[in-house]
Amino acid sequence: MRSITEIANCALHRVTRMRALIVVGERTTRVRPYTTVIPKSLLPVGRKPVIEIIVNQLKHHGFTHITICLGHSAYLVQRVLGNGEKLGLVVDYHVEEIPLWTHDPLALTKDIDGTFLVMNGDILSDINYTEMIRFHREQGATATVAFPNRVPEIDSRFQRRGHVSAGFGRRWTFDNEEGTGIYVLDSSVLAYLVSFFSLDFPGLIRTLIGSRKKVIPFRFSGIWYDLGLAEDFRFVQDHFNRFKKSIPWLT
Repeated sequence: MRSITEIANCALHRVTRMRALIVVGERTTRVRPYTTVIPKSLLPVGRKPVIEIIVNQLKHHGFTHITICLGHSAYLVQRVLGNGEKLGLVVDYHVEEIPLWTHDPLALTKDIDGTFLVMNGDILSDINYTEMIRFHREQGATATVAFPNRVPEIDSRFQRRGHVSAGFGRRWTFDNEEGTGIYVLDSSVLAYLVSFFSLDFPGLIRTLIGSRKKVIPFRFSGIWYDLGLAEDFRFVQDHFNRFKKSIPWLT
């Protein structure tokens, strides 16, 4: 017989089984020369590209349908992930023939219903997506934005970039530069999106706040690196061994 813990975990995974969108984005010059040949979502961390690590993390947290929103070098990412069958998932793609704003893949992706997750495709993190979704639902939020609790090493990096902590009080303010690029959203936000209208995700969040929708921060302690930044990519490569225990999908 299964233990109570095993039964609870299975039930939780059934609750969190849902849709995720990974936005890969366009060619970037911030992490050259690493992206001269390959897109940033295929930058290697250990033996795997970061996009494959992200997909495995999402699978672990109960996601079964993942849409990859692609532009530059889409065929390379498709060669790595395929249709998701080998990973036990449904993986499909939204390929932008012309550069669109960040939100456009979200506006154009069909069959989104209920709670879903959106994130950038160049993030290395050990964030607990199950806890973030649970928090979002318990709070009855329209949108939840992930923010890392700062440790000294991360603090110094963010201070150099001019990032400012967001307040968490009666009136919470969203800072464009601080977010991790990880969002949990309710499908009701789609009503605020119009295809080909120039609105990025920070703009969407501010629109929701201005419309008095419940937008909340989810604070987490742990690993978060933006591999689209050369300094973060180099740091991860130089300190790879320290991440193996927290992110087992690296090897």
